[in-house]
Amino acid sequence: MNFCPVCGKSTKETFCEEHKEVSFNYKDIVVRVCECKKYFYRNRWLPFQSLKTVSKKIASDAIKEKVSVSPLIDEDIAKKDFEVKVIYKGDEFLIPAKLQVERCPVCSKKGTEYFESTLQLRPKNKEILDFTAKQIEKNNDVFISKVEEQKDGWDIYLSSNKAALTIGKKLSKSFKGELKTSRRLFGRDRQKSKHLYRVTVCFRAD
Repeated sequence: MNFCPVCGKSTKETFCEEHKEVSFNYKDIVVRVCECKKYFYRNRWLPFQSLKTVSKKIASDAIKEKVSVSPLIDEDIAKKDFEVKVIYKGDEFLIPAKLQVERCPVCSKKGTEYFESTLQLRPKNKEILDFTAKQIEKNNDVFISKVEEQKDGWDIYLSSNKAALTIGKKLSKSFKGELKTSRRLFGRDRQKSKHLYRVTVCFRAD
């Protein structure tokens, strides 16, 4: 009598029925997620709703053969191992997988002084400030690095150039005033071989 090297159950074969040797090729299944409900997929961090759906997509990509995949995982985000049930040519297999919790690029910069853009609101107008804050809250990919109160308004430092430009356009549509934008070079991304710019968006209400 043999004992399964995975679970220790007695078996006539090398592995028990539940953990019998896999007869198809697959890559390591690692599901990388952030607590902000994003997962890493094909070099991008994307939002997700269901951890099971994400795990199924990643497991399916890791297996080269045509199979039916069912991740045995709950929706709690935590560092742990889990298994994926695979049906291949009528046989059922359980293969190991890993849930890896880490911080996405946006979350890793939160709490720091990192910023890409400056949104200037002129003059001081509480309605416009509240409107701007709501627009920022709607975007999980953007955070405020700091807010500086000026004599004639506020300077809001944001983590995204794109967000500042978008909010500037929304301000000009929602309120009467003048919108100006400018940019300045502050570095270079060596990996992508491109210049990095910081954008300043100034909205001056009438």
